[in-house]
Amino acid sequence: MGLDLSSAWDDEEWSDEEEADSVQLMRILPDISRTTLELLRHTVGLFPEERVAARASRVADLVLKEYGSDGLRLLSINLATLATVHIEHNAVLTRRPLQSLLDDLDETRREMRAEGPGD
Repeated sequence: MGLDLSSAWDDEEWSDEEEADSVQLMRILPDISRTTLELLRHTVGLFPEERVAARASRVADLVLKEYGSDGLRLLSINLATLATVHIEHNAVLTRRPLQSLLDDLDETRREMRAEGPGD
């Protein structure tokens, strides 16, 4: 059930292939970073939340068309990095443990899944 992510957590050392891949990704990073921020500018505060998913999906499709899977990888990396930084920042400001904030996010995910589309 689900994707096995265990190999994603092993980042102690990079292979030559991963290093070359990183250099390739750096070429399109400025464009994808701008795209990421533009996506956030047009989704933060958007209601209902389904509109966020629709806009994000359209942006992902455009990134895929223009930059291929490397662009999607960078979009994912940017969004994960921004989310991580903001969750950590929120934990400091609210003096809550990171795990507590992540548990809240997981609870929200479960609630959205239970409601399902169109409910």
